[in-house]
Amino acid sequence: MKNVTRSQIYDARDQFASMLSKKTKEAEWQRFFSDNPFVFSEALPLRLEPEDIVPRGRPGKSEPDFIFYPKTPSSNPFCGAIEIKKPSSKIITLPRKQIITLTRDADTAIKQATIYAGQTYKDHISSDSNYIFLGNRIYAFVIMGLSDELAKLMADEHMAEQLTKLLPSNCHLLPFDELYRLFNSKVPPRIFSLYPALDDFYINSLTDNDYNNFSEDIVLFPGQRIKYDDSIVSICCFVKREHDDGKYAITMDTIQPLSDSKPTPVYSWPVYDGTSPTKKIGIIELNSPIHPFSPKNRKYNSHAASIVKIMPDIKVCNTLPQFGTINGLADYDEMILRGTRDIYIVDGGSIKQGRIDSVFSTFYIKSGNHKFGFTDCITIEGGERSTGGSPVIDKQGRLIGMIFARFINRASREYQVMCSLPNIFNELNLTPLQKNN
Repeated sequence: MKNVTRSQIYDARDQFASMLSKKTKEAEWQRFFSDNPFVFSEALPLRLEPEDIVPRGRPGKSEPDFIFYPKTPSSNPFCGAIEIKKPSSKIITLPRKQIITLTRDADTAIKQATIYAGQTYKDHISSDSNYIFLGNRIYAFVIMGLSDELAKLMADEHMAEQLTKLLPSNCHLLPFDELYRLFNSKVPPRIFSLYPALDDFYINSLTDNDYNNFSEDIVLFPGQRIKYDDSIVSICCFVKREHDDGKYAITMDTIQPLSDSKPTPVYSWPVYDGTSPTKKIGIIELNSPIHPFSPKNRKYNSHAASIVKIMPDIKVCNTLPQFGTINGLADYDEMILRGTRDIYIVDGGSIKQGRIDSVFSTFYIKSGNHKFGFTDCITIEGGERSTGGSPVIDKQGRLIGMIFARFINRASREYQVMCSLPNIFNELNLTPLQKNN
């Protein structure tokens, strides 16, 4: 992207996600895309430069919201028009069963975009001898609605065929969340200096009250602090492994890549209760692999998790204060698209509220001469500083992620980082433990 800084790209991506999560007006989207034309040049399936995108949509004028054409002679001279509606705009109606038609707003926007695309060709291309331009390089785009409205229809072959026939040739209808997904896939990963979410502060703050005095016997529950490798971490949740009747806990992997030396796996290391350091509760059975990142060796530490095998005589309780028993996994992509960003962190005996800030396909840690990558990471604003391994849940008590690091941005603002639990469960064939035992 010419003359576009990474900071501008990240800010645009974050603003796009924020706008998707709340009610917005059409004028707000026109202003956003006018300020950030590179969103179109990166996301649309054409080879465009940001300067090729020209804002229009002036009040009182009969013109498209945006047009695009090559400002300099190009071997790929695309041109056309873009019409913008709102994420809340409806795209289709079903007047009868198995029959679909476009809404009035969608039909009008498509017709306008098609007419304006042809006019753009006449105004900027046809009279210019520098271009040899073919008609099939004239495109019309309509940005409106959300993909949920179309997903079920596209799964039905008959309905999908009808929908395709409703669109003129070279006219594309893109839901806002799909445009965001396409743009986000082109955004380069952020690199931060992260610090493991471990701190002596947590050791000094442990009290019996943190654990609500369940009983004289040790009863483990999500958010409770445990100790291994001379570090205090939290239990994220209890799980079952495929074809295994044992009890297991997910917690944070404390063997972080803090030096250039190759980290050593800690299989079979003992794990102790956080308030009773001499009471052994289990052993580390599985750690996530850590690989240096390089362009030739694209391997990542995919989840920064450790799996603890709990000893048979230790009782476990997969119930959270105020939320009840953990009842499954939450999809954070769906949460964001539906405008739900509130989350809760269970740390010790307390519950801290925060909000999802940003979602990253890959998050990097700088360490010495190496970078280490972690996939599907989510930054959290608020929630105070939490112990690594603490579970992050939604309002329904479903698991979203696990705290594993924190970082401070250039504005000296501190954020927490969680890794995605659904991916951990899928990779390791885990399911939440439903019964307390």
